[in-house]
Amino acid sequence: MMNAEGPLSVSVAALFLYSASFKILDTQPVSDMIRSLGASDTIARVTGRGLPGYELATALALLADVRVGAVLSVLAGAAMILVGMVAITSGRSIKCACFSSSSIRTLGVRQVALGFAIAGTSLVILAAAVAPKPDSVLLRIAIASLAVVGLHIVAGFAGYRKLVRYRVAASPEFPA
Repeated sequence: MMNAEGPLSVSVAALFLYSASFKILDTQPVSDMIRSLGASDTIARVTGRGLPGYELATALALLADVRVGAVLSVLAGAAMILVGMVAITSGRSIKCACFSSSSIRTLGVRQVALGFAIAGTSLVILAAAVAPKPDSVLLRIAIASLAVVGLHIVAGFAGYRKLVRYRVAASPEFPA
């Protein structure tokens, strides 16, 4: 019988594996994003090279030792919140490299929301690992949060790009 944190931890691990898969082979977009936030070249380069490893370690930890993985995942969610808030307060349009190096999205409210969803889900995973009978309301909130993250990713591949192409094609600034 699987504990309550099992399906959630596997789902969050899959999310981190998915995210790391885009960054492992091409670290430049993440480095550029961090540099755009005002970090030095050294910090941007180290972050660009280290983030895929951190995401991979988080995914593996969620599968091997749920408590450690959940803590790493909460920290990653908090980092997403921080990055989103820095981008919002900077007032600049900074290209997002969170789930794809070819993303057309910019950093902002979406990263804050996803960060809260990831951190919240991870806190529920941690709570379920520590006290195996989590409150069913918390479990439902965590599953709903994870569903939002999943829908965000799916929407990015499906309708969002079509919508953006339509808006660009229909825009007077980009004549056909």
